[in-house]
Amino acid sequence: MKKRLLTCVIAMLSVMAFAQNHLTENVSPLAGMVKNLGSVNKNSVSQESQSMPRTHAPHKAGTVVVPPAGLKCDEYVLFAIDIDDKKASGVLSLGFDGNDIYVSGVCKELPNAWIKGTRNGDKITFASGQYLGKVGGVLEMYFAGYDSNTNKLSDVVFDYDVAANTITSKQVVMINDNDKNPSFYYAYTYTSLLKVTERAGTPATPQIDKIFLSKIGAAPRLMFTIPLVDTNGNAMKSSKITYKIYSDIHHTMAPVTFHKSEYVKLEEDITEIPYDYTDNKNIYTGDIDLLMDYTKWNRIGVKVTYNGGGESHDSAIGWFSLADADTLPAGVKSVEYILNVEDANYDNDPETRIIKVAIDGDNVYMSGLASRFPEGWIKGKKTGDKIVFPADKYMGEFIVPGSKEVQHYYFNPAADVEFLFNEEEQHYTADAYTIYYADETSETGLSNFDNYEDVEVLPIEDMAAVPEQPEMNSFEKNWRGDYFVTFDVYAKNKEGEYIMPSKLSYQLFFDKGDGVATPYVFTSSFYGLKSDMTTIPYNLTTDNGTISNEGDYHTVILNTRDVASWTRFGVKSIYNGGGETYETPTHWIDVNKSLGIDEVGVTVANTVLYDIQGRRVDDNTKGLLIKKINMTDGSVKTMRIMK
Repeated sequence: MKKRLLTCVIAMLSVMAFAQNHLTENVSPLAGMVKNLGSVNKNSVSQESQSMPRTHAPHKAGTVVVPPAGLKCDEYVLFAIDIDDKKASGVLSLGFDGNDIYVSGVCKELPNAWIKGTRNGDKITFASGQYLGKVGGVLEMYFAGYDSNTNKLSDVVFDYDVAANTITSKQVVMINDNDKNPSFYYAYTYTSLLKVTERAGTPATPQIDKIFLSKIGAAPRLMFTIPLVDTNGNAMKSSKITYKIYSDIHHTMAPVTFHKSEYVKLEEDITEIPYDYTDNKNIYTGDIDLLMDYTKWNRIGVKVTYNGGGESHDSAIGWFSLADADTLPAGVKSVEYILNVEDANYDNDPETRIIKVAIDGDNVYMSGLASRFPEGWIKGKKTGDKIVFPADKYMGEFIVPGSKEVQHYYFNPAADVEFLFNEEEQHYTADAYTIYYADETSETGLSNFDNYEDVEVLPIEDMAAVPEQPEMNSFEKNWRGDYFVTFDVYAKNKEGEYIMPSKLSYQLFFDKGDGVATPYVFTSSFYGLKSDMTTIPYNLTTDNGTISNEGDYHTVILNTRDVASWTRFGVKSIYNGGGETYETPTHWIDVNKSLGIDEVGVTVANTVLYDIQGRRVDDNTKGLLIKKINMTDGSVKTMRIMK
């Protein structure tokens, strides 16, 4: 019988913010352990050898803890941070017998193994070296603590909050192979035990970690995380949790049925699986062998259902792409090109931006074909004067700046795209292409994002040039109360010819009414930069969403909520092409007018927001939006914004 070894409670399961508050404190104690021991997980058994005996003899087994007869236990959820600085969770059973406390479930493969602690006031101490048992008839397991100062095993002391029903510790906790010296299989810290109170709730989105491909001939193994909390961070009762695995075949989603003909330990076909169900062969919580042909699936996902508090609620589907995105090979250099298209989603409006092209033999790479995902590469094959890019090509995942929203992008799902290539002029043309995307949790398949026609790709000449005058568009306040500006910095010279974005930058200025242009400082702490800056590269986008751009269109969230003294705000372009540097004058915008405070009485009547598909949305909608401003004098302003 195949055994899953070492799938202890610290298996990486997606949790919400309960353990997150610990991450803002000092460096994890795990760092000291790793430094002292010299390697991470030095004695852990690899995934592919989990069913193989250890080569060294473990320490002599001890005596297991036996709880008193009739011990009344409650369900708790464990939250922790693992050795890889990732969140972990698991289900525990916990009971008090006077000042003695008994806990089972610290190792999932030994669910009936107990550890014993002793309460003294608001402290609970668990002695190090408690024997858990033998897994698979091979591996001895011990509960242990670790002291990074002495590099020795130590007892684990938890803080006990009776009112909150929480038990917490910042110490290192290990599943060790002996009771004398540090030699761990798994380690975790910032551990919190939270008593489960059953209530209705929507489960947090589950996560697929990976598909493990064994080198010893075993079936591919789906490894996933099932959250033990709802979207509000409340612990959920494990007996009320079920889950389904989903397939995405050519962007049609459906739950997967596990058939007894393939999963021989099943008594019947199964689609919805209880949280703690196992057939003790191929199906375990967070760990399922893929015995079916999944190779033609686009994605694989998991959805959780919680039936607590007399209600039933489903999570969003957590998806995992089964396709590999193209990447630019190491050592292959890219060159900036101009992309000219007509946007079929917007009445064939012309659109121009900068993309990158790289050639490696007969392989041609392009990035920037997706307007919102410029880092996404696709690879085509050159034959004569034609370059063919394959259809339905996965481009990769994009994390929306300033959020944790994940989107997956695909190139032209319907058909291959053929570019004609003029080698002499380095000129590429194509009839059309589309870019589709799906949210990480989407159940509805792909959505059209870019739909382009009359496509041409043109080279850019590196030359000395005065850049085109930039334009401030707006000075606004968002829904959080932060001020932000939108402006256009054009990758063109003043004659309208394209210049190289990699050599273009901009500066922002404010004026307090004295005519002095004071450079705006982009502080490293607020913008996530390596140092404070006043000059910003044209293409710079920060991970926290404070600086973003879509081609020429830029958005910057300002690090201030006090602009009462500012009368003007401006932008200037700087270009370092052809070995020379040129600057534009500063283009200013009136702060008060832009905010709707107009001395001649023209103010904002109302604003309306639309998504990129033209659908009206409310002010809580995030992402790239179209903002329509209706003024009291009947005029209308339209602009793109990023929220």
